[in-house]
Amino acid sequence: MPHYRTWIDPRAAAERAEMRRIVPRDICSGTMRLALHLSDVEHSYLLAMNPQLHDECGPAWARFIAHPDSAPFRVNKV
Repeated sequence: MPHYRTWIDPRAAAERAEMRRIVPRDICSGTMRLALHLSDVEHSYLLAMNPQLHDECGPAWARFIAHPDSAPFRVNKV
């Protein structure tokens, strides 16, 4: 059973596939790397179904990014 409740937007999934294909570059002179890509709908659903993620700069997001449930949203290896 998944730890996080997620929903995949098919349009965003296609966009993520394209992003993975072109291998996104590092941001800020190589000091940051894009981890996830979420559509507005996916983001809203994720927040509504997982209240622990409401603090978007908190450690709960780092745990989500590292968790296997975030794999469909990843655009780079974590």
